[in-house]
Amino acid sequence: MGTSNSAPGLEFITLEDGVGCSDVVSRRCLIGKIFAPKQLNIPAVSSIVKGAWKMRASFSITPWNDNLFLFTFEDADDRLWKGTPVTALEFLWSPFWVQVHGLPPEKLTKANGELIGNRIGRLIRVEAHCEGLLLYRNFHRIRVELYISKPLPRGFFLQHNDSLQAASSNPWISFKFEKLFDFCFDCGRIGHDRKACKFVT
Repeated sequence: MGTSNSAPGLEFITLEDGVGCSDVVSRRCLIGKIFAPKQLNIPAVSSIVKGAWKMRASFSITPWNDNLFLFTFEDADDRLWKGTPVTALEFLWSPFWVQVHGLPPEKLTKANGELIGNRIGRLIRVEAHCEGLLLYRNFHRIRVELYISKPLPRGFFLQHNDSLQAASSNPWISFKFEKLFDFCFDCGRIGHDRKACKFVT
């Protein structure tokens, strides 16, 4: 009899969906993770998502573990879903509205907003009503997916096109994140505050 280097057991098993369950899961359910230093209860999670999500109908919350929650929506249009196994969900990227402050007026263009968004993460959109100068306010507002396992970017130095300009004259352009919960100002990560930080002593 031949030998095998693989561990004993079954390599592949084909499983069937529960009758009528596949459509419910794919169209009405969503798995989400709350980044917080402690386990949250259902009322706390409900309060958070009601403030962040705009929905037409009600939803229910089922707690799993490690601040993972199953959200079931009454209205299928209140969610968009990709059929991904729970174990494959890494929760490494999250979308944010980012305000970019300190740009000179001549730099307030949609093209520059797209350039900044693509440099700091995955650009979703630039809030702009035209392609030219965006002078209806003094900052950019961009929607970006950011890698949240690392510190959030604080900003950047704007390099002058004129090479004769001194490096010390490059202005600092700062980022402000909207609706940012549990942010640590020491290490720059979300999901905990200064008291619970394990990255900076």
